[in-house]
Amino acid sequence: MLIANLLTDIKKHMKWLKKIDDNILKYLLALFIFFIPLYPKFPFHVVNYTYIAIRLDDFFTALLVVVFIIQLVRKKVSFQSLRYKKWFALFWVIVFASLVSGMYVTKTIDYPLVAFLHSVRRIEYMILFFIALSVIRSVNDFKFLLFSLISSLLLVNIYGLGQRFLDFPAISTMNPEFAKGRILYLTPEARLSSTFAGHYDLAAFLVFMFPILWSVFLYSKKFILSTRERVGVFLLGTLPVVFTLYSMVNSTILSNIVPALVLTFSQQLNLMIFFSLTCLLILFLVMYQHLPKILLFLLILLSIAILVFTASRTSSIAYVASTSLFLLYFRKFRYLLFVLILFGVFTYLDSDLLQRWTETIQIKQIVLNERTGERQVVQTIRSDKLPAGTAFVRVKNTKESSASEKLRQELIAKATLSGKLRTSSQSGITSAEDYETVTGFAGDISITTRLQASWPRAIKAFLRNPLLGTGPSSITESSDGDYFRWIGETGALGAMAFIGTIMAILKGIFVARKKVSKDARLLLFGIIFATFGLFINAMLIDVFEASKVAYILWLSLGLYTGLIYLNEKQLKDL
Repeated sequence: MLIANLLTDIKKHMKWLKKIDDNILKYLLALFIFFIPLYPKFPFHVVNYTYIAIRLDDFFTALLVVVFIIQLVRKKVSFQSLRYKKWFALFWVIVFASLVSGMYVTKTIDYPLVAFLHSVRRIEYMILFFIALSVIRSVNDFKFLLFSLISSLLLVNIYGLGQRFLDFPAISTMNPEFAKGRILYLTPEARLSSTFAGHYDLAAFLVFMFPILWSVFLYSKKFILSTRERVGVFLLGTLPVVFTLYSMVNSTILSNIVPALVLTFSQQLNLMIFFSLTCLLILFLVMYQHLPKILLFLLILLSIAILVFTASRTSSIAYVASTSLFLLYFRKFRYLLFVLILFGVFTYLDSDLLQRWTETIQIKQIVLNERTGERQVVQTIRSDKLPAGTAFVRVKNTKESSASEKLRQELIAKATLSGKLRTSSQSGITSAEDYETVTGFAGDISITTRLQASWPRAIKAFLRNPLLGTGPSSITESSDGDYFRWIGETGALGAMAFIGTIMAILKGIFVARKKVSKDARLLLFGIIFATFGLFINAMLIDVFEASKVAYILWLSLGLYTGLIYLNEKQLKDL
């Protein structure tokens, strides 16, 4: 009898171990889906000559890769089932060929270790495609992980509200000093970043999520998960939240946050709001068998508000374009009208985004010296207003204002002190008469930086080596536009291979629409239009290089690719 009971217990434990073994990669990936958007970008190890640090997400990715390789070796994952391997391999080979070329041919890479880490980082992001692809063995696996992604978005939005209205802290990597892990509190004119490294990253993440949210919203009646799976999502979602707060309080770098956190969360009103939002999340995750449209709709509204709070012009264009085209494709005209009106209302009520649009092109007076190329805009610099840059289109010469006359005299005085101004002895290279005041349409400093510095630098790198570029990291940390970064760093070959990889995946998803019901096609087109939104964003932002966005993009593409390659019997459950 004792032996029989012992054998029964062993069998039960073996079943549990087998279940864990079969699902460990899926649950680790679900935890990763929460961890990446929610855990701020605290540096773990700073790499010299760059402010892109090694962080905990790198170790988490390494853990996923190790488990994935073990499952491959044990044949728990079939190597043959990994789609688009040749596309990925081609791009990775080109990246490292560009690295070698930059080091030994063009000699444009000054710090080989930094360039090597930039190259490896591209593999790190993209390897998640294969990991996500391998864990989709049923429709429920897909729904479970997609639901985890939607839930992580909700938590990001909740934190964003706290950051905007309750002084929740921010971690940014927008400059080298912030990237050290400094705790920041948003000033009234600052743009919202939530748990992301900057407002651009958060806005791009939202742009990517909107078509996916709408696809699930329109499909919600069939998006069914068991209570056990919902509880699992909730438990996985709480871990990164707790870990984030623990890291903030206990980090030696961030020890100054302790009194701030105590102050923030000890206020009765803040506690009530935080508790209410947490209860809403629990309700969202656990109480319903299928996703109620009303809750999804509220999440869409909240996400629109958070997008407006980021005040990102590029992302607002990408949002309107990708979401509108998605709704137009499925003839959801009422929702489209509502989306546009609501976005307009939020933009009007929160003036930051509207103000940034009005400041994109400004009519300014410019003091100009065509002989020396010196130019300066007549303006008062304010922290709540984007200054105009020095790239302008001349409208006409104009009479000097008192401000322009004062600026002109200051420039003449500086030229005199530097010895550049001609005197009676005719020394120097310019004269007072060379300084003139003109009126022109001037782009703001953001646009001007791209036109005068970032894009010309990338084009120059491309022209130096059109096929392979000048190598990863060779054109500084940012090119203010992924298309320019691709051609500058990895040349035409790298740009075509990267874009080709994504387009091949999207083509496969598009073709697979015939394998699913008309209702289920909503889900497939969600990821297609979401990626299209990122391509729009990439015109002005290095969005495919932003780690949080890149991780989510590649694992999402993997999830949808895994879904479409399920057999027809399984797809009928979708």
